[in-house]
Amino acid sequence: MAHNAQEPLRRRYLPGCLSGETIAGLAMTEPGIGSDSTAMTTKAVRDGEAYVLNGRKMFITNGPNGDVFLVYARSTAGPGKLSMFIVEKGFPGLLRTRKLKKMGMRSSPTGELVLEDCRVPAENRVGGRA
Repeated sequence: MAHNAQEPLRRRYLPGCLSGETIAGLAMTEPGIGSDSTAMTTKAVRDGEAYVLNGRKMFITNGPNGDVFLVYARSTAGPGKLSMFIVEKGFPGLLRTRKLKKMGMRSSPTGELVLEDCRVPAENRVGGRA
């Protein structure tokens, strides 16, 4: 986010993330796919001034208690056509479904995120427009 996000996004989200006031997570991994960017199935469709995201993310660090997530989604067809979106915990359609049990590394909870018609403001797309 620090390198690729537009200045308004950096001003809005980075101070809290850097101070520890905001808990962040990276939502890339998908069930049955892992982090293979060419096989990701989470979709983002433009709808007016928002994107609608649908898909599942698994093994997300800080998933159960995060405030904001950098979510990878396919915004156009074909491999390599991924976009990143900053999704806040209160956005309609973002569900934190379960906390996963782990053997070690318990200092940060890991969980699953489900995006069901999750509406994300278009300005929360990181980088240029797709």
